[in-house]
Amino acid sequence: MLLIFFQTNLYTIVGEITVLLLVIGFFYQRHLLKKSKSANDKHKYSILIVFKDKERNIADYPEIAQLTDWHYNDNLKGYTDLCLENPKELTLLFNNKYNMNKKQVIVGLNRYSLFELAYK
Repeated sequence: MLLIFFQTNLYTIVGEITVLLLVIGFFYQRHLLKKSKSANDKHKYSILIVFKDKERNIADYPEIAQLTDWHYNDNLKGYTDLCLENPKELTLLFNNKYNMNKKQVIVGLNRYSLFELAYK
């Protein structure tokens, strides 16, 4: 009798098992995301800093230079690296500490394409 049930409703059973696996996977991923967002695991921003004056260097600003190991990118004509501070905080630091405005320095997020991420 049970064999007849499986033969007639096989697609229904496979569909229900698939939905059950999707629901379990969704809650498992949600659990992993909550677990990874602890106080010690902060998000890092990929920052790009471009100076309008070509003579300026990131080493001229010690408070910003010590945040991370900045690398000069010739293609972007600026300094890039991962940093815990967001671009707004860095812009405020440039404005308040070094009296530089947006015409002198540009701080923003460095956006990557999938091709660039493959070679990082």
